[in-house]
Amino acid sequence: MPDVVNLNRLTLGGRIVAIAGLLLFIDSLLPWFRACVDFGQFGGKVCGSHNGWNNVLSLIAILLAIALVVHVVLELSGTALPSVGTLSWGLIQLVVAGVAALFVVLQVIIGDHKVPRSIGAYLGIVFVAGLVYGAFLRFQDSQKAVPHGGPYQQGPPPGYPQGPPPGYQQGPPPGGYQQGPGI
Repeated sequence: MPDVVNLNRLTLGGRIVAIAGLLLFIDSLLPWFRACVDFGQFGGKVCGSHNGWNNVLSLIAILLAIALVVHVVLELSGTALPSVGTLSWGLIQLVVAGVAALFVVLQVIIGDHKVPRSIGAYLGIVFVAGLVYGAFLRFQDSQKAVPHGGPYQQGPPPGYPQGPPPGYQQGPPPGGYQQGPGI
């Protein structure tokens, strides 16, 4: 009997990342920049467009969104991902989503050789904002999993020296502290 994918494994943030990432991918196929030339009586109107895949910044943003969706799918399938040092996957996802958002916004601001923006570019901003929000929720969830204060919140790690080093004497020296002559 095949394994059943349990969608209840996904948190709200995971669902938002998956949906926003898929919507951004679909949006990437729509025109982001569109220009038309009207020939009037001689032939009507001719239009040309570029989608999100035709420009470097939006291309990188779309690939980052696809990577986030793949990460959510891996999590959904139960695949254990290796740890990344002291970073949490929630933080990595938040940074990746933030970079994708920055690239989409920059692409809309910079434009494409003075070609007017089209609906796809503006929808891209909306969907990448959803991606960042979902990644932020996932980051918050990852912070709840690790106690605030780091891994040593309960005390020092095993083997950490307890008390003063050998040969160290605490307290006043024999004979007490000597006070110098008054001024």
